[in-house]
Amino acid sequence: MLTSGRLVEYEGGGDETRSNPWLAELQQEMFIEVNPRDANNLNIRDGADVWVEGPEGARIKVKAMVTNRVGTGVAFMPFHFGGHFEGKDLRGKYPKGADPLCAW
Repeated sequence: MLTSGRLVEYEGGGDETRSNPWLAELQQEMFIEVNPRDANNLNIRDGADVWVEGPEGARIKVKAMVTNRVGTGVAFMPFHFGGHFEGKDLRGKYPKGADPLCAW
């Protein structure tokens, strides 16, 4: 089961926060939290890049965070990040000067 939510340091959708140098340094890139048992069963290592695929076939590449903060069978992703979709960097779609400071 995949769930999403807010990070404390990121207000709103994250656009303003990702462009603020002091807040952007708190969380540099998109991640997915995975329970250690699930990570072991799926051969996922902490900090590794992993593909997350939805039932419609859309997918994103994010960093794995192996943690007990989520239960077995549950994964968590914050909703504040954008910019990589299906492995493609979308930074070029931002207007000049509006490119976020943190990674995707």
